[in-house]
Amino acid sequence: MASYEEKQKAEVSNAILIGYYASYYINGGKKTKNPNDLIQQINNKNKTTKQSLEDGLMDIEKLREFEKLAK
Repeated sequence: MASYEEKQKAEVSNAILIGYYASYYINGGKKTKNPNDLIQQINNKNKTTKQSLEDGLMDIEKLREFEKLAK
């Protein structure tokens, strides 16, 4: 899941940069906002936090229950 999230962030960052350069060349370099601020907001928005032991154990129990229901 972390790899997928990183891929999504990279794709969004590339889209922002493409929009920036398109705007830059269409407008002759005028009125273009720096894309780095927006990219940093996206990268910092979903920073993962460490999971507590209790939360991890609860997740494992949920998975086990789900596996039992799937059988």
